[in-house]
Amino acid sequence: MTHGNRAVSEHDSKFKYPRCLRLIRSEDFGVLVRERNENTFGTAMGVFSVSARWIPEATSGLRIGVTVGKRNCPRSIDRALIKRILKEAARHRAPQLQALLATHAPHGLDLSLRLRTPYKAIVAELGAMPAIRQRLRRDADALFDRLERQVRRGPQRKAQS
Repeated sequence: MTHGNRAVSEHDSKFKYPRCLRLIRSEDFGVLVRERNENTFGTAMGVFSVSARWIPEATSGLRIGVTVGKRNCPRSIDRALIKRILKEAARHRAPQLQALLATHAPHGLDLSLRLRTPYKAIVAELGAMPAIRQRLRRDADALFDRLERQVRRGPQRKAQS
């Protein structure tokens, strides 16, 4: 199978990031940030944080949104790098999260992933771009590990950050 000029393997198609998996509307992001009740939780790991909301309808599934603010990351190319790394981690972990949602919690889940540490601080600490990319991916994977543990617990208990 080909996609543009690039061949797409079966492995690639397994980890798609389709539109139905994305949190797109700004109203949905706003609800995640503003709403605080028994259906919401948040956690952080390394340089990233996540705000999450349980959706009572089992058919709503999983939706993931990524935001990187100008305050923490002024340069657009750096924001694009961070978004790309977060989306890649989300794309690879989405099948696991969807399976957990189906078995452990008959609910849907909306997630908003964000950069919580100023990018300048990350660059000052690590310096070289390969080290920065490695750290961002490691922190994104650790955040998804923590998120999976929370999904296993279900919506009854709130997360302990």
